Amino acid sequence: MDTILCSVSLISDPRCRRIVHARSLVTPLGNRHVNSYVKIALAERIDARLAARIYLNGISELAKRLPADKAYILRNFLTDV
Repeated sequence: MDTILCSVSLISDPRCRRIVHARSLVTPLGNRHVNSYVKIALAERIDARLAARIYLNGISELAKRLPADKAYILRNFLTDV
């Protein structure tokens, strides 16, 4: 997970970067997201569906810019959670 949180800086849009970073936080014991889309949307003053869409766009941008040797870590993180 540390690799995911460090690689968020590859995203160019600051709002998208904040949303991806907030959504990437996961509790270690429960393996659940710390922040829901509703909570993130309230902080960003946007709709929850828009927050989810921005998150998906940020993850796709991150997947394009991430080096190939670290891409498998991102894939495992997204499929496990």
